[in-house]
Amino acid sequence: MISVIISSHNTEYFNIVSKSIKETIGTEHEIIKIENHAQYGLCEAYNMGMTQAKFDILCFCHEDIIFHTKNWGKIVLDMFLKESTLGIVGIAGAANKSKAPSSWWGTYSDLQFMNIIHGESNSLYEYENEFEGPIEKQRMALIDGVFMCVRKDSKIFFNPLFKDFHFYDISLCMEYNIRNYTIRCTDKILIQHYSRGISTKNGWKRLIGFTNYTRITCQ
Repeated sequence: MISVIISSHNTEYFNIVSKSIKETIGTEHEIIKIENHAQYGLCEAYNMGMTQAKFDILCFCHEDIIFHTKNWGKIVLDMFLKESTLGIVGIAGAANKSKAPSSWWGTYSDLQFMNIIHGESNSLYEYENEFEGPIEKQRMALIDGVFMCVRKDSKIFFNPLFKDFHFYDISLCMEYNIRNYTIRCTDKILIQHYSRGISTKNGWKRLIGFTNYTRITCQ
């Protein structure tokens, strides 16, 4: 049972991703739409969705994606069921986060993982990595927010100090890390993301705030 939370500004995108979720998730679920035409930052919108969710596993995803994996919800639920300390599951991430300002992908390339189709080319985009063994056995420090499933914890929310759409995912991962939850990626779920995302000057300024966190390495 999964609560899927989406901050939406485009009705067409939302309808497409909702249809894709319903056709592929393979388990009981709800879709929570937070109508958001820039009146909320993403952290605020997602926190609103959290308070509305009725299930214990929350899935936050962008609305400009579609799912290529059938029964992906069962994959997610099975991972959480098998590991009681599992806090977050994603499909892209890194096993470390330096104290120096950096995005999740701005780390050692051999400690990164990505399993995603970008754009409309239908070509798989993934990082080559040097992880030993199955990716689901590797601890990660950070997960990319395009798709992140989390175990609900009443003490953890997205950081409301971040007022726009930057680094909400890094700050949430830090909250789960400092509470000793495990974070993992899976290569069993494939999504297609029609946008590669953009970096902005304001976004990079936000990174400076993360120097308050201790460097985390999961290798």
